[in-house]
Amino acid sequence: MRDMVQARLAEAAAARSRGDPAAALRAYEAVLQIDATHPLARNALGMAALGTGRAAEAKEHFQAAATRDPRAAP
Repeated sequence: MRDMVQARLAEAAAARSRGDPAAALRAYEAVLQIDATHPLARNALGMAALGTGRAAEAKEHFQAAATRDPRAAP
């Protein structure tokens, strides 16, 4: 399971590096299918939601990340 999460996170990072935010979001969402409270994925999705005006959704992602790891910062 950990290897699968790491692979999806690597996909997300690669997608962000090549300027493909949609692919990055899909990869982060895939992480949540494996680990629904993964802080990095939750924060990344929260930032994406915030950037598109979906504050309530962003708040949910940030709260889930902080609940899992209080040191997780967006």
